[in-house]
Amino acid sequence: MQQDMKVTFDSCILQPGCGLVKRRRPAGIGHYARPVRPLAPACRLCAAFRPATRRLTTGYGHRTMRIMKVLFATPRRSRSELATPTTQTPARGDTGVKQPMSTTYTKRNAAPILGTLDKGLHVLEAIAGATVPGGLTLTELSRAVGMHPTTLFRILATLQARGYVQRDRATDRYRLGTRVLSLASTLLQDLDLRQVARATLQALCDDTQELVHLAVLDSGEVVTVDRLEGKQTLSLRTAIGARRPAYCSAAGKVILAFLPEAETDRILAAGMPPVTPRTITSRDAMRDHLSEVRRRGFSWDDEELREGVRCVAAPVFDGEGQVVAAVSIASPLLRTPWERLWQLGAQASGAARDISRQLGFLETAAEGG
Repeated sequence: MQQDMKVTFDSCILQPGCGLVKRRRPAGIGHYARPVRPLAPACRLCAAFRPATRRLTTGYGHRTMRIMKVLFATPRRSRSELATPTTQTPARGDTGVKQPMSTTYTKRNAAPILGTLDKGLHVLEAIAGATVPGGLTLTELSRAVGMHPTTLFRILATLQARGYVQRDRATDRYRLGTRVLSLASTLLQDLDLRQVARATLQALCDDTQELVHLAVLDSGEVVTVDRLEGKQTLSLRTAIGARRPAYCSAAGKVILAFLPEAETDRILAAGMPPVTPRTITSRDAMRDHLSEVRRRGFSWDDEELREGVRCVAAPVFDGEGQVVAAVSIASPLLRTPWERLWQLGAQASGAARDISRQLGFLETAAEGG
């Protein structure tokens, strides 16, 4: 009659607490009938000698023989190697000291920038440029900037703590905070051009009763730094800080016309995609147009940026004779035939000359030089 197969376990005798166990032979069965049994996964020390102790010897005294095999077998790594951490010999010129990870990264053909700050500013720009009323949710913003939600959430939390971003708890949407407005107000107050031009722009707006802009060039686009709205029943509106392409706006084209030729070519080379069906998209046609602008002294936009809107603009020069801004007038097409458009151009030119004189520009000296 076959006896019950009882199997007991002993822990590893080399190291206390080791997970390696040795299976004893079943009680009541001769050692010749007991099959060879493999060892279980072991501790760090036993694992190194696993090839030598993979099977238990049969017969009496197997416990002693197993210990001898473990102690005198040739291991993959010696016990001294197991006790001592491995070190790599430093290469020639290497001090062996691990250098801290750099906090900056470099874009191609760009100066080194701080990656974390660049991401934060990218998030701010995405929130500022959102067309959805009330701001963007975390998911929408993550999709817009191509950033993982976890990373984005930490950036938003930091911006929110500093007041640059606000979170609406009811809708869970993020929008710009009041701290951004404070920075913008400080910048506008320090911009001497805006302070100098304010009275002239107000007089121009009173005379024309149309929307008047003061714009500067920035990275191939014109940015509105000041604007005054007329009191017409049908009037146009725009915001301070609004950006538009230079090649299809009156303010941008008049600045391009008086920039150095190489600078103008560089901006136009970036591309001229059509904004409306009347947008000039050919570089040769644009060069001819800019020549006509220089001859007249002001530029015009005939529904090239917005359908149903015509604009004129004149250049503003600083004391060194460099074009620094443009004064523009925008009016609906319904009340702006070509005759009135040329009249508005003359009025914009007069206002721009007045601002240029206040900035130290001497028109007679420039013409003589």
